[in-house]
Amino acid sequence: MRTARVLLLALACGPGLVAGAARADGVPNGMASVTADFSVVNLKEFPGQLFVTYPSDCSYRTHKARGVDDPQESQNSWPDYEVIDEGPHGPSGICQESIIYVLERGAWTIGERERTPEEGVVAYFSAPILELQAMTATQRYAFFTGGDPRVRSTGRQVQPQRWVVDERERIRHVHDVLRIHRVGDELKLRCDSVIYTYSDETTEEVACVTDARPQPTGIGEPTRAQLPSQPLSLVSSIPRWPFIAAAAGVFVIMALLGLRRRRA
Repeated sequence: MRTARVLLLALACGPGLVAGAARADGVPNGMASVTADFSVVNLKEFPGQLFVTYPSDCSYRTHKARGVDDPQESQNSWPDYEVIDEGPHGPSGICQESIIYVLERGAWTIGERERTPEEGVVAYFSAPILELQAMTATQRYAFFTGGDPRVRSTGRQVQPQRWVVDERERIRHVHDVLRIHRVGDELKLRCDSVIYTYSDETTEEVACVTDARPQPTGIGEPTRAQLPSQPLSLVSSIPRWPFIAAAAGVFVIMALLGLRRRRA
């Protein structure tokens, strides 16, 4: 009887022990983090336009632009959009969907950047557009998504900033190089090349043949080489079989204990 109770306790604790098996960076053991960002190579060819990612700062609860569904939700000090300039950029990893839009530069006032990024650190915030800052979060949401004639969508969705793969996969960073193309009266952002960084810090640049991200040529391409349309939860990457096995074991032992009591 005592042995059975010990086994029952061990099985009951098993899922907690498995769930707790994660490194300090929050990535489960056996998994590796892959980060992603992007840059636009020919911004100088379009000096009259502002290219803006929206949203770039989202609610942990709704995964939408912060404050849209709950006006009382606390606001960060930087904008929920990002003006794209030279260098790497990336969205918030918790945004459900981030799109790049185009504004006519002459119609807007650019303010001073409140925070200066550290050297070598990708900035996920930018100098504010004063007219947008004067809007509420709900008004900015309506501006970008409600068909306002002052803003046009490039149709380009910015992919999640971070996801996890099996640690045996070699890729650790994906950098999309985008190029602006004029298509009739519209401006489109298309894939120009992709720079992959591997676990040994070597890199390779693969040219885009179509607008789809090309596969890396290095050995051990990630199982999710094509980034998902929504951010992945680290919890969803934890193997489920230990939980299922533990639950089955608990059920069997409880059944045996019940049968033993009946016989007694």
